[in-house]
Amino acid sequence: MPHWTILDEGRAAVVPVELSDGGSPLLSRAAVREALGWSSEAHGWCRGDVCVPLGVAASAEGPGDAVDLAAFAAVLGRPYAAERAASVAALGTGCADVGLDPGGVAPDFALPDLDGRVHRLSDLRGRKVAVNFWASWCGCRWELPHWEARYVELAEHGFMLLSVSLDHRAADAAPWIAEAKPTHPVVIDTEQRVAALYQVANVPSVVWVDEAGRVVRPNDTQYPSDTFEVFTDVPSGPAMAALRRWVSEGDSGLTAEQVAAYTPRPDAAAQQARTEAALAVWLVGNGHAGAARSRFERIAAEAPEQVSVWRALMPLLDADPLGEEFFAKAAVLQERGIALARPLPVGPAEAGPTGGQAE
Repeated sequence: MPHWTILDEGRAAVVPVELSDGGSPLLSRAAVREALGWSSEAHGWCRGDVCVPLGVAASAEGPGDAVDLAAFAAVLGRPYAAERAASVAALGTGCADVGLDPGGVAPDFALPDLDGRVHRLSDLRGRKVAVNFWASWCGCRWELPHWEARYVELAEHGFMLLSVSLDHRAADAAPWIAEAKPTHPVVIDTEQRVAALYQVANVPSVVWVDEAGRVVRPNDTQYPSDTFEVFTDVPSGPAMAALRRWVSEGDSGLTAEQVAAYTPRPDAAAQQARTEAALAVWLVGNGHAGAARSRFERIAAEAPEQVSVWRALMPLLDADPLGEEFFAKAAVLQERGIALARPLPVGPAEAGPTGGQAE
């Protein structure tokens, strides 16, 4: 019996499978429990305190002991991707488990820095926090020292900066972190699970979280310097002035209604793209670069606005994320009217977001 690798929430399990007539892997109930943690009980399929009634899960159950993995993913409301030639399948995170609650508490997360120290967002309660999403494959890598300067300027006023790299390899972010010499925590989201929680479609993206842990300014394109203004049409001055005003006066520049309007909503296509990307990362690491490249092209074609998802794969595929291929894809987005920059209003009276060109 062939064995497949099943990827689920950062875990990889190798289990025996059979294949359906359509090529979908069929797992025994024991293999489902080993790979996914779900057990078949008398009243349904359960994992921890969560159960799916037998009648709902029946569509995934085949003859005898078999469970169709693709159908089971659908029952769970989770995206699914598979590469039959590499004997691997991935289950992603469904829309119900990601996204920001407009004006609500920011999703907590814990990520390591380069030294392995784990930093948790909830440990920063009582301070105003800017969560700064960046990556080495983005021009925003040059902005890390400027963000450090803003942190040094505002720290004594109860401000904390938490920078989150979306690099799949921590080593790619390391030189830029070393150059910035940050005194604020810089953590690495190698699996982009926090990026999914916050629905980060592109970087740089900054989220403001107040002392009570509430999101008061959702995903916002902010620059701490004017290094890239010629490319983005987004000057740093208004956003940095708004940051100082928020820290000193508690005014985030957005009304509650605006926070709700600008909060990105979970999107099934985005979650499918993230699942395809997780599969592509595994494929690269296990000698299937050609198949990974095909996944990359599929993501860029079917979910082009998810720039942080497909662009993060480029270094793994030996493609230049700051080269001609990226700018060609970025030009297509511009032609379609898909803005790569997402600067939010800096005051309640201002109009909606404008778009610029990514760097």
